Amino acid sequence: MVECADCGLRYSDLRLNDEEVGILYAGYRGPAYFRLRHAHEPWYAQRVNGGLGCDPRAIKVRQEHLEKMLKAEHVWDEIRTILDFGGDRGQFIPAPLIAEKWVYEISSVEPIPGVRACSRLEDLGGRSFDLVMLCHVLEHAMDPAALIRTNTSLLSEGGILYVEIPLER
Repeated sequence: MVECADCGLRYSDLRLNDEEVGILYAGYRGPAYFRLRHAHEPWYAQRVNGGLGCDPRAIKVRQEHLEKMLKAEHVWDEIRTILDFGGDRGQFIPAPLIAEKWVYEISSVEPIPGVRACSRLEDLGGRSFDLVMLCHVLEHAMDPAALIRTNTSLLSEGGILYVEIPLER
């Protein structure tokens, strides 16, 4: 593990290739994933595993925070396309946002209604997005700078990259 002395961001300096990352996340949050993670992180309980991304209150808080920020920046009504990169089922996209909604998710979970999913960037067909959400993903990246570059390349001109990193302490 490596920790930034300035901001406290922790990440593993172990670098996996794309194939290894695909294997790691193939059964993300499934029984085998839970057993492996729990073996290395005993605090990681079944209720944690099953509850990630499912708590309606937590989803609402995160949606409302993003909505408030976008409205404060006077861009809410300008967003027509949105991509939640690594966004599970797309449940954190603010519900009232009227936009074409996409989620890029390599674990291949089923998206929520109204959200289109893809597990390969090529499947986006060269689309660009007014808003790209990168929430609770950067800390999983083997190369965080490359992930930021990938996400900024998906933005339309004047688009917004929204990055959210958990603080689990």
